[in-house]
Amino acid sequence: MYWDRPQDKFKGDPSVLREFLRLARSPIRSEEREMELERWRRYKTSKALELYQAQHSDTLHKGWHNCAWRDHLIDLSGINLDGAVIGYADLRGVRMDGASMRGTWMKGAEFEQASLVGVDFSPLFPGETGDLSCQQSTRLLQSDFTGADLRDANLAGADLSDTTFRNANLTGTDLSGADLTRSVLVEADVSGATLCGNRIYGVAAWNVRGTAEATFRDLIITGEGDPAITVDHLEVAQFIYLLLDNENLRNVLDTVTSTVVLILGRFTAERKPVLDAMRVKLKSSGYTPVLFDFERPGSKSFIGTIKTLAGLSRFVVADMTDAKVVLQELQVILDQFPGLPVKPLLLEEASPPGVLLDFMEYQNCLSLARYSSQEHLVTEFEHIVLQEAESKVAEIQAKRRNAQQILNEL
Repeated sequence: MYWDRPQDKFKGDPSVLREFLRLARSPIRSEEREMELERWRRYKTSKALELYQAQHSDTLHKGWHNCAWRDHLIDLSGINLDGAVIGYADLRGVRMDGASMRGTWMKGAEFEQASLVGVDFSPLFPGETGDLSCQQSTRLLQSDFTGADLRDANLAGADLSDTTFRNANLTGTDLSGADLTRSVLVEADVSGATLCGNRIYGVAAWNVRGTAEATFRDLIITGEGDPAITVDHLEVAQFIYLLLDNENLRNVLDTVTSTVVLILGRFTAERKPVLDAMRVKLKSSGYTPVLFDFERPGSKSFIGTIKTLAGLSRFVVADMTDAKVVLQELQVILDQFPGLPVKPLLLEEASPPGVLLDFMEYQNCLSLARYSSQEHLVTEFEHIVLQEAESKVAEIQAKRRNAQQILNEL
């Protein structure tokens, strides 16, 4: 059985190993197992206290157990627990670096602040042990790895449903194929981790660190029994599922994206009143105007924000009067959003920028409209701006419908 596995790679404390294997040998789902779980908990606490006092000249400070966990005084490094069934075990703060825990069933285990560097939690296969007739994946559901160090661990294929990894170090960890349903990854570090083919329905993934250095692919955002919908970005998985599952949210988003108008221009004392007047006029016409201040102190790059706003917009109104600052952003919109109409405006007395002719070559760039004053612009706004912009929107939407119809008929 699993408690008789060879311990030739064990590097920890032999006395601790002996006590833990006593727990492992007790029959599962029995009164004896419950007694052994409590006995191990008491032993672990007294052993940690003994080691802590030995290191601190017998001085006992408040919160000593947290220090003992942090220092990983209980050492089970290199232990072989392949195929073990030890649910709800207290392994808080225990050092288990390099352990082999393949095919282990440890539902509800407590691993808070444990050191699990390089631990192998991968499945066991038939033929590798004499007491196994079929593949046995590791089951760690409902376990708690809060603050645990899981660097370079192998959790591929493990059942990690309802498991907590809050503030855990998952750097370089292989989580391929693991079931992360309803798990908690809040503030975890996933730098260099691999998450491919994971079921992540219900995952809490706020402020996850290191996502740019991690590998994400084929993340399944739907629940068991539902048609599989996959994404390749952990950051957007929750948002996409909310869109799929929440009709009210979809309606709100549809409303926003169908009425937003992005206004570009200069926010100088002279030009800002013109932009504000357009904002008021658009709002009174049933639109949701968005102004972006390009001259906010301390700002360096606006490209990312502009692209986000453009992606939410029905069309763009760009006042190019003395507005060299917006030309780079306008170029990005015309390049990357060919289905987004852009209406350029210019004060009659102002000289057009040299790049205007280049902009006019884009199909989504509408004709240049000149206005003589703010009053003229507001009074004739529907004729100067809205008529052509809405006509272009309708044209683009018709082309999209036709293209979709053709695809549906294929």
